[in-house]
Amino acid sequence: MTESVDTPLASSKLREKSDLTRYLPEIYMRNISWTPFILAALFASIIGGVGISYGSTDIKVLSFAAIAGIIVALTIYQKPELGAYLLTIMVFTNASDLLTDEGFPGVNKPLVAVIFVSILANYFLRTGKFSKLPELTRVEWALLGFYLAIVISTFAAPDKGEAFDVIVNVTKDILIGIILFITLNTREKWETCLRLFLIVMTGVAGLGVIKMGLGLDQTFLGLAQLSIFGQLDDSGMLRYGGPIGESNMWGQVLAATLPIAIYRVKHGKKNSEKFWMSVASLILLLAVIYTNSRGAFVAIGLILPLIFLEMRIKPLYLMVAGVIIIALFAALPQNYTQRLMSLNVFFTSQNEFAIQQDDSFVGRSNQARAGLAMFQENPLLGVGFGNFSANYWDYANKLGLVNAGMRASNQISRHPHSLYIEILSEMGLVGFITFSIFFYNLFSSLIRARKKYDRHVLGSDWVSWLKALVFSLLTFLVSGLFLHGLLFRYIWMLIGFALAALAINRDLLRAVQTQPRNNK
Repeated sequence: MTESVDTPLASSKLREKSDLTRYLPEIYMRNISWTPFILAALFASIIGGVGISYGSTDIKVLSFAAIAGIIVALTIYQKPELGAYLLTIMVFTNASDLLTDEGFPGVNKPLVAVIFVSILANYFLRTGKFSKLPELTRVEWALLGFYLAIVISTFAAPDKGEAFDVIVNVTKDILIGIILFITLNTREKWETCLRLFLIVMTGVAGLGVIKMGLGLDQTFLGLAQLSIFGQLDDSGMLRYGGPIGESNMWGQVLAATLPIAIYRVKHGKKNSEKFWMSVASLILLLAVIYTNSRGAFVAIGLILPLIFLEMRIKPLYLMVAGVIIIALFAALPQNYTQRLMSLNVFFTSQNEFAIQQDDSFVGRSNQARAGLAMFQENPLLGVGFGNFSANYWDYANKLGLVNAGMRASNQISRHPHSLYIEILSEMGLVGFITFSIFFYNLFSSLIRARKKYDRHVLGSDWVSWLKALVFSLLTFLVSGLFLHGLLFRYIWMLIGFALAALAINRDLLRAVQTQPRNNK
């Protein structure tokens, strides 16, 4: 097996390097005109000079942002995968929203636009970075079907203007996944981006663990916030919400990251990688516990045994892992473990009164009943994508879950707290069926890809990445039983990784199959 299998498909004939490549390796390409770069440099100089010399403070900041934007755009044009790396950082640190909260312009939408323009420019200018359009398999067609179901469901929404905003946002989130699919077109780029994802998530989770463990007020520039939605633990304290300030959703993202870190513990190429991934796994697990998200914790509890079974972990190692987890719980304050232990009441208690005393369970039960009522009245298209909250109070009132006084005094948005009830209520059978078809095709394709790769004996490292991704997506979907998909961008990032992995796997297998056989 040679290294050529993992090289980009772009033809090396397009690269005629001059002496300048000694100073700009892998940047300069003869077939790319330097005229845009010269004009961009002049434009940036004019903006910077005028802004710094004559502008107010705001204009100076905007001038600096414009210059930085030009530099980023040109860099991404030359290396589109850098856009994928930057998006990974921005999404999983929630940096764009944090900047917006401070009064700065959002970053994600312009960045997505810049990367897509870069992709199109490289393709039509035939720079060699993208020699062909992405291949559309049944997975991509199923994704398109689900997206069309989202769009169609908005026709059921009474407020078409708000529905349009929702479509714009979900389209942006899906495009983020598509960007990963297109730009991470080699195994090296894909693994680099996924490693970056692990580093970002571990770093952000580590800040949260430090904050909660030491009882600090510091939010580390917003990366370790408490819940901004008033989510409380059993002692009445605000729960840890990470950079998004939403405890349940952040717990879901952390839980979905954990399988990838665990697989690197076993399949890391070096002992140092295995050690740091062990540390990362503990940090991620502890951060999930600090979110007090019972849904995320249940998902981990269901998925971890499957991971250990697939890995064929030795009983001794399982015992060590169990001791570490027990020690973590013992070291936590009582208010962190009390909420998790309340799951026992829900699953084992025969006392309906005991369950009714848990406001969270009661609230989720009411929201689930309202969501199912929306589906029953609108079985085909639902009430419109993103419209559960707008319809909740009407349906809750019809079901007798609230009275008119409660509705008038309580204007808090309500959400279904279940991804599947959310899809049924907002998109009906059309949405639920297309969603199921897409994920069935995605999982079956990933599993088949792993088996085909194993058949060619190309090594276990790539297979371990595929297995980790399957369990990561599965963790997200299992936690979706208890948590809704309010922040879809995170699952779309994971889907983007999966689509890219499938495309890379097809290219790798084709390269192996077309290589001349060694008849020695």
